[in-house]
Amino acid sequence: NVEVSVWVTVLAVIWLHTICVDQREEWELLEGKSVSWVKAKAGSSLGKFVRAGNELLKSSVEPKVFGL
Repeated sequence: NVEVSVWVTVLAVIWLHTICVDQREEWELLEGKSVSWVKAKAGSSLGKFVRAGNELLKSSVEPKVFGL
């Protein structure tokens, strides 16, 4: 299911920005590929996924991380 995959990917990127910020060099390339993929799959719903992910993970990752 594409929607589940989008949701999991958004959560992973938010988690990386929230928990693993000190290791950014290790995951930066993966993040770029993930964000490109999720933008293509989520379309106009991406903002909804990012807001919900931030709420669930109690974080405040900026939507610009996802190109919004």
